[in-house]
Amino acid sequence: MHFSRSLPMAAPARRIHVRRASAIFLAATLSALLALGGVVAGPAQPAAAANPTTFADLQTAFTAGGAVTLGGDITQSGGGLVVPSGTSVTLNLGGRTLNVTGVLGQNGNSNGSAGIAVEGGASLTVVGPGTLYAKGGAGSAGIGGRVGAAIGSITINSGTVTATGGEYGAGIGTGDAGQAPAGTRITIAGGTVTAATTSVGAAAIGGGENGAMPDITISGGTVNTEIFSGVGIGAGYRGAADRTITISGGTVNTYGSACFAAIGTSIYNWNNPDCVPDSKFVNIIIGAGATVNVSVGYPAAHWNPTIGFANSAGTGTFTNSGTLIVGSHVLRIPGNATATNTGTIRGAVDGSLAGNDFVLTFDAWGGHSAPSPLRVTAPTLNAAQVAVPSAPIREGYTFEGWWSSRTAGSKLTTTTALSTSTWYARWSGPGHPITFDPAGGVEIPSISVESGQTFTPPTTTRANYTFAGWFTAVSGGTEWTAATPVTGPTTLYAHWALTTYTVSFDTGTGGSAVPSQTVTHGATAAVPVDLPTRLGHTFGGWFTTSGGASVWNASTPVTSDTTVFALWTADTYTVSFDTGPGASTVSSKTVAHGSTVSLPAAPARSGYRFWGWVTTSGGTTEWSRTAPVTGPMTLYARWVINTYTVSFDSNDGIAVASQTVAHGDSAAVPTPPTRTGYSFAGWMTSAAGSTAWDATAAVTSDVTVYARWTVNSYTVTFDTGAGGSFEPSQTIVYGGRASVPSDAPIRSHHSFVGWFTAASGGSAWDDSAVVTGNVTVYARWLIDSYVVSFDAQGGSAVASQTIGHGQAATVPAVPTRAGYAFAGWFTTPTGGAEWADSAPVTAALTVYAGWDALVPTTVSVSIEDDLVAIPAGRSVTIFGTVTPTTAVGTIELFEDGVSIGSGAVVGGGYQINTFALAGGNYVYTAVFTPGEPRFVSSTSAPVDLVVNPLRPRFPAPATDTDGLLDEIDANGWPVHPLPGGLDSVLGKNVPWTNPLDSFADVYVYSTAQWLGTYAVVGGKVDSGYWAFMPTLTPGPHHLVFVGQTSRTVSVYEFSVPAPAVAALPPVTPVALASTGIEPAPWASLGLVLLLLGAGLVARRRVRSA
Repeated sequence: MHFSRSLPMAAPARRIHVRRASAIFLAATLSALLALGGVVAGPAQPAAAANPTTFADLQTAFTAGGAVTLGGDITQSGGGLVVPSGTSVTLNLGGRTLNVTGVLGQNGNSNGSAGIAVEGGASLTVVGPGTLYAKGGAGSAGIGGRVGAAIGSITINSGTVTATGGEYGAGIGTGDAGQAPAGTRITIAGGTVTAATTSVGAAAIGGGENGAMPDITISGGTVNTEIFSGVGIGAGYRGAADRTITISGGTVNTYGSACFAAIGTSIYNWNNPDCVPDSKFVNIIIGAGATVNVSVGYPAAHWNPTIGFANSAGTGTFTNSGTLIVGSHVLRIPGNATATNTGTIRGAVDGSLAGNDFVLTFDAWGGHSAPSPLRVTAPTLNAAQVAVPSAPIREGYTFEGWWSSRTAGSKLTTTTALSTSTWYARWSGPGHPITFDPAGGVEIPSISVESGQTFTPPTTTRANYTFAGWFTAVSGGTEWTAATPVTGPTTLYAHWALTTYTVSFDTGTGGSAVPSQTVTHGATAAVPVDLPTRLGHTFGGWFTTSGGASVWNASTPVTSDTTVFALWTADTYTVSFDTGPGASTVSSKTVAHGSTVSLPAAPARSGYRFWGWVTTSGGTTEWSRTAPVTGPMTLYARWVINTYTVSFDSNDGIAVASQTVAHGDSAAVPTPPTRTGYSFAGWMTSAAGSTAWDATAAVTSDVTVYARWTVNSYTVTFDTGAGGSFEPSQTIVYGGRASVPSDAPIRSHHSFVGWFTAASGGSAWDDSAVVTGNVTVYARWLIDSYVVSFDAQGGSAVASQTIGHGQAATVPAVPTRAGYAFAGWFTTPTGGAEWADSAPVTAALTVYAGWDALVPTTVSVSIEDDLVAIPAGRSVTIFGTVTPTTAVGTIELFEDGVSIGSGAVVGGGYQINTFALAGGNYVYTAVFTPGEPRFVSSTSAPVDLVVNPLRPRFPAPATDTDGLLDEIDANGWPVHPLPGGLDSVLGKNVPWTNPLDSFADVYVYSTAQWLGTYAVVGGKVDSGYWAFMPTLTPGPHHLVFVGQTSRTVSVYEFSVPAPAVAALPPVTPVALASTGIEPAPWASLGLVLLLLGAGLVARRRVRSA
């Protein structure tokens, strides 16, 4: 076996799989091209041999499909058999041997072929006696799929079959990266099948590495997978699973390897040696007829999954109803997974099982060294091949076995049906014997109890008796209880009481209750002395059934609870019918108790209508046809007297309701009707009205009476209004017509138009219309009118108005005139008095528009000190100014289009203080609204204000003075001298010219050091004092200011003087000679270098200037 890839390192694994992926792609492409060539240009296949004896004939038979029987032994290597897609082959080994090996290829490249390739859509069935050896090359199965290819279904019914997959290929199943379409299945129904693979990444039966797993069914035969072959039966490493493995019969011996289950999934994670389940799962079913041995051939330090079915989410199921033998390994069930056992599992189980999973605990009951709790995953100890646990120890006693209760129950044997329970030690020894005499009941075995101890007495049973307890004598004696101490050998006697039964007496619905009787077994019941009663019924005796089929014999011995039933006969009653005087008679009827009476046909009575049958004479309660009769009774006919209609003919008046009047009664006089134009004159007996109706007369038939009417007269009045001349009224009968007055009325300053139906509005009076009521008609006048003209005097035209005498004109819309404001209407072109528009008009009139020339205005907005930028958190004063200063009105100030305040113009302006402003850009505008028409409104141009927040400091322009001087030269930054030195700026403000900056970062050189960030206020850097100024060495230095917003750089140069030292004499050759020291050449060189350095410094200073 090969173990080169069982635990690969990370880098080689990537290199190998990249090479394999390329090989898989090339192999799949080559397979597709070869298949296409076969379809397009392949030669016709020869006819299959009947019983092939050569490999070529066998392949021809496979290509043709159908049943194929070997005619002789065949061995072939270097190229396997192929069952083409769409072909079904049944291979009968015929007692022969077939040994076939595919193209081996190169390990790591997956370029081999299957021993027997069963292509997708094809099927292979192996039958008959004989031997089949099939071995696949690299990447391919022994029987099944080639690299990257789909497989068909494989069935083995008999024979001896050995299949070995090449590297990455299953023994029986898919090849490397092979496919198993839905419905693809491996079935083993008989024979002896041995499967293996040459790498741990593939299953012996199932999926190749990276390949899909088909459904697997094993129903018979013997199936073996070789040790160290990866997954025994199931999914290959990194291959698709989510399928079902069913083992319903036969014997299966299968091995896993390291983190590869004997049955199930390949759950190895190359990056995690603890075998964490991944996303794959399978459903595993072991049936009642199967025996399955699982083992894992790898050091015990690993997880060794015997059955791997669930993924990390707990998906996947395991069901066992057969016999699963785990051996020396452990069946581990993940905590979130579902596993069911209704059969037998032999071996250790870690995790929860539903079904046969029992824990037996053991109580030594007076002894010691009881066995530890025993977990059994089988229905019996025998099925689990586990012996009854060993005996505990109790000095001086003999162990008699484990029992389900301390004093009774059943004894534990290897065939006892198990459940989770506690078993108690049963002892015999120096205790006193306790013997039980059941006195005709079920025998109870004797027990032994130590002196002074107590025990719970058992119970027994006896037919037709009730157990009354254990006593110390056959008759009488003392009852023995669980609290009675044992003082010596004892015999206990069962006492019994005959069983009693209840004899019940059922009297039915409505019957009176009869008490039940308690009767001992074999005795008789007594016939009740008091007979039951039931309303409307007569008692007929006691019967054995409710229907009265058999009479109860009270002398019969009672042997069970008994119910006897009362029999009843219903009573009958006479129902009489009383129709009253003058009516036809009705015969009576006989009715049984509780039944309903059939009512007779309605009787007859002259002058009356039959209403119905009532329960009392003169009553109104009608008898219900469904009411039960419960005794003799009489029903009474109820009659309704005849009535007549008195009708009222209103003779063209409003309708009057008729009246219904009983025979002999009189009608009521109704409310008089009305008729337009007429007055009511009474009711008459005829339409012509010759005789008045007597309302007090008795009514004996239907009657009609008639209304009499007299016509009305009305007044027509003529109203001429205030100031009009008088016109006399006219009297006209209903339906007549008034006449128009001969002379028209007269009214000052008015002209008569005509007569109208209303004082205002209405319509012209039609004198030909008939009069139907009092009428007033009104004179309509046309008042004298005058024209009021409006002279706009250069403004827009205004329409004139025609105004009636004494009425006021309406003020027209205000005219407009370019460059002027309207001042009102006046009585003369040059002014005069302002026109009183409420004055009554009594003659034609012209009024004149007055105008004031417009005064243009200009409004502007500004910010205090002409600020352009400020620091965040500061407030400012915003000014609005209008010209001319004589303008009257209001100024409203806006911040970003939102009003921040308004007020009256005072001295030509208005101002407001803002709140503290947050960082950002602000735009301010002002709007002037005039308070007098002659001033023109105006809006200012916007003014911007930048509010700068304090930002993180900007990096120093350079790291040291040399770099700073280079930047000064490159950028042209100004360098300002500080003649007074650093002390001249301590506590003072440094000027700043860029208005966009609110803060400046300050650095000091030679080597750049940050002094802080300071606010720019009023054009100066508000430094106050240099809080973080370091100690500076004597010599030139620079203060550098960097604006946070504009990034403007300003440089100030100053010097730190050296401390004063004592003067030394000059060092000259003469002086040196006086000391005896010769001038050395290196000393001269040092002097030269010092001069060059001074020159460079001077050059830097010149550049900075």
